[in-house]
Amino acid sequence: MALLLPLPARASFPGQNGRIAYQSVQDGNAEIYSVNPDGTNPTRLTNDPAPDGTPAWSRDGTKIVFTSARDNHNHIFSMNADGAGVTQLTFGSPSDEEPTWAPEGTHVAYRSVPITTDALMIMNADGTGQHSIRTSSTSSYSDRAPAWSPTGEPITFDIRNEPSSHEIWTISPDGSHLIRVTIDGSRPDWSPDGTRIVFDSQRAFAYRDKGLAIVNVQTGAETGIPNTTDLTDPVWSPDGTRVAATDGTYIYTLNPDGTDRRLVAEGTAPSWQALDPPPYPGQTYPRPRGATPMQVALVPEYLECNGSASNDTHGAPLAFPSCSPPQLGTWNLTMGTPDANGAGSRFIGSLVFRVVTGDVRVESYLTDVRCKSTVEPDPGTEGFPCRAGEMADYVGEIQGYPLVRITDMRNGWQANQPGTTANLRFPFAIPCVATASDSVGSTCSGSTTFNSVVPGAIQAGARSVWAIQRADVYDGGADGVASTQSNNGPFVTQGLFVP
Repeated sequence: MALLLPLPARASFPGQNGRIAYQSVQDGNAEIYSVNPDGTNPTRLTNDPAPDGTPAWSRDGTKIVFTSARDNHNHIFSMNADGAGVTQLTFGSPSDEEPTWAPEGTHVAYRSVPITTDALMIMNADGTGQHSIRTSSTSSYSDRAPAWSPTGEPITFDIRNEPSSHEIWTISPDGSHLIRVTIDGSRPDWSPDGTRIVFDSQRAFAYRDKGLAIVNVQTGAETGIPNTTDLTDPVWSPDGTRVAATDGTYIYTLNPDGTDRRLVAEGTAPSWQALDPPPYPGQTYPRPRGATPMQVALVPEYLECNGSASNDTHGAPLAFPSCSPPQLGTWNLTMGTPDANGAGSRFIGSLVFRVVTGDVRVESYLTDVRCKSTVEPDPGTEGFPCRAGEMADYVGEIQGYPLVRITDMRNGWQANQPGTTANLRFPFAIPCVATASDSVGSTCSGSTTFNSVVPGAIQAGARSVWAIQRADVYDGGADGVASTQSNNGPFVTQGLFVP
């Protein structure tokens, strides 16, 4: 039985350097072996009449996925580190090959080659849930050699248009964020820290010789590895200090600068086992034991004085440009203040953020909320709350508008990765009602939760850190409706008042 086994790269996971798995025909048939990095104690792991090859270690070093033609087509199998427990994972397709483990050990990515165009696939570690994340655009292009980032995202692979071009790309495991990394190269493999990719460059450029090369994923800077024109299929060692590669007959290890090449074994398609790997990054990040409640006092929000608008200077020692008179952020609301509008100073406001089971409750209280001026409604339109005139009780809605930055365990393609969001707003309505006293404006109060505003925003067990960047409250605009945000303006914000 003949089978063409490709030479893909497989993700390297951080840890101590364990054994190197590889494929070899040294006993007459393609089988999988493992060997110590110094070439000692080679051990045969598979023994089947069908060719076996392209092994890939799991992050914890206890499992190997590989390609075999045991039912006359290339399919993906898994086995224990000692070769026991062989399990077939894919069936039916003309060819499934080049597997790579997800770092958390729950999924496997691989290349599937149906009748026409090939595809990058992902499945559960038991073979269920097989689905495509990318299909080649035409039969002349092929997506090959997937390698899963040790941080969980993304997956790197090469796109080949034989024989004219090979390019390194990355893609998120959900099929989004397709990004080209290099204009040349194939068979990529991640460094254990997820910052660099080593790859096989088969074309010579002015800035790099033909052979192996390394690209910094963040900067795009590429560095050729000298004296590697005969090598292909590179993989990193788990400690990041060595690279293993093959010349098509033998496997060698070498330093990333090309020095200290050492012969290891007769074979191809190396994959380096990690021993005692650190915890998967998805399992931990710093967080407090607890942080609740948070009470925020509210003060009027004045517009920032930028340099071009300044017309005065603050007193020493804070002798900075200032704008006089100060301008409220809202055109619609105000509060009683003797020297500003003749009314007594009665405003007190606060927001209280309180953690409850699987949610955050927000309690709001503001009193002495008044209309800044008369706002006449459009003809036939009801509900404008400031039609009663300047300093009247405001009886519309205002809008809680906190600015938050979320760090939690609900990021990535499976929503189980740690991550921090961009700053985002969490708007909620606060109703206002008139008071019986002529000396005090309206009272605005309410209670809601983040999950009430956006169902599922917070989940118990996600270890959510909600950093409240600002605790703003906006007015309800001229129409007094919080949800019509286009005409709402900043009313009050977190702060202190010093008499």
